Amino acid sequence: MDIYNVRRNHAGGSVLALFDLRVGGISVYNIELRKNQRGDMRVYAPSPDSRRVVTFDLATADILIKQARQALGGPSANDSNFKAA
Repeated sequence: MDIYNVRRNHAGGSVLALFDLRVGGISVYNIELRKNQRGDMRVYAPSPDSRRVVTFDLATADILIKQARQALGGPSANDSNFKAA
C-alpha cells in the first residue's frame, strides 16, 4: 500500500488534505483526510453521486491517516496518538 501525491487543502473546512492510494494494481484518487468536530481524523474515498465506491476498515484507515500526516510534515507514521475515529 502506497500513498502519493499528498496535497494540503487550503480552502478551509474539515478537509485537511487529499491524496492518492495504490494497492497492487489498483489506484484510488482524491482520498480526503478530514478532521471532525471532535478532532478525530478520518479518511474518505471519493463518492460520486453520493454512493460509496471504496471504504476502509479501521486498521487500514489508521495506516492511511498516519502516512498522510507524515507526508504533510506532521507526526510520524509510528505516532499512536492519531487513530481513525
